[in-house]
Amino acid sequence: MRRWGARVIAIAAGKVTSGEFDDPTVAPLPDGPGRGATVSRVWDWVKTTRQPAIIVAPFFIAWLCLFLLQTIRLSWRLPQANLFILHGVTVYPAYAISGRRAPFVYDIHDFYCGVEPDSEIGTFERAFLRPFLRLIEARCIAAGAETVTVSDGLAGLIEKSYGRRPVVFRNGHDARLDHEPEKDIRARLGVNDGDFLIVVIGNHKPGQRFDALFTALSNTAPDIHVALIGRGYEVLADQIADAGLSNRVHVMGALAPWAIVPSVRSADLAALPYYDRSDNYSFSLPNGFFQSVGAGLPLLTPDLPEMDMLVDRYEMGTMVDWTSAEDIAAEITRIRDNPDRTARLRRNAITASENLSWPHEEERWREILSNILSAES
Repeated sequence: MRRWGARVIAIAAGKVTSGEFDDPTVAPLPDGPGRGATVSRVWDWVKTTRQPAIIVAPFFIAWLCLFLLQTIRLSWRLPQANLFILHGVTVYPAYAISGRRAPFVYDIHDFYCGVEPDSEIGTFERAFLRPFLRLIEARCIAAGAETVTVSDGLAGLIEKSYGRRPVVFRNGHDARLDHEPEKDIRARLGVNDGDFLIVVIGNHKPGQRFDALFTALSNTAPDIHVALIGRGYEVLADQIADAGLSNRVHVMGALAPWAIVPSVRSADLAALPYYDRSDNYSFSLPNGFFQSVGAGLPLLTPDLPEMDMLVDRYEMGTMVDWTSAEDIAAEITRIRDNPDRTARLRRNAITASENLSWPHEEERWREILSNILSAES
């Protein structure tokens, strides 16, 4: 959700946020029901099993029935509106059967049918879920007044799959929403000002690699620390302990979105340990990238085209091979031991933050919404 004195909404399966737009009849889709622990365990098994399709088919039928019930429930609760913004393909069927004829913008943050590689998905997703979602997404993209996404690479994948190229809006940081926390990251962790602090921003994902990073840390100076900011990093606890890094790798959990950038400004380096796990990861520009830039931090990035392009353009970081502990350790040490270079990278990141920010994108976004509403009036 972005604010500029207008009511704008972001709609996602299981989550709804709303803001202000000039027309008070623009409204959010209602939230969907949650899942209990037992259902979650069954769902986890169904997603991963590689049993034959005939065995998995009944689970898809059951899932489809629940999905249809939720879709009907959502469609009944849809308010009247002049414009919907769909953030997630699974809410499109509720819109489609609701009888609402207001236009919508489809906001695509991932190449949803290519988030995981084919080799990593089970029968349920390969044989049933992906074809079903691809059918829905094709209809959604064709019917939308506009489609938008977050990178040129993702736009190319979507155009190749569905025949329509989305408009690209980079999901830059919006400093207007920030609030200074009581304690910054160093104070929260008890890391001394003279210690070298690396941050990893964003929830833990399958497309990240940490083995080589932890090995690299074991071979660097003991005053180098890493803070993992986001949900899900608890799964790395044993790996961190086995590497003898419990006092240097800090699992912080999630921070409030408005506190992330102000909290990490006192860090020295931001690491983005992603790899090309799938087409979606290859062309990703994660929020953590823009939050790191917004904080003015030098970047340690993977050899992925979207991040490479921006890091090279602004000269605000360097690329490393996240499978090579030697490469990672050498680059961290070079940055740490060369304060002049670090200061230059930081200055360049601060310059980049002015261009790679949401206010820089906002006018184009506002123009698209205004044009859609004007065409309907």
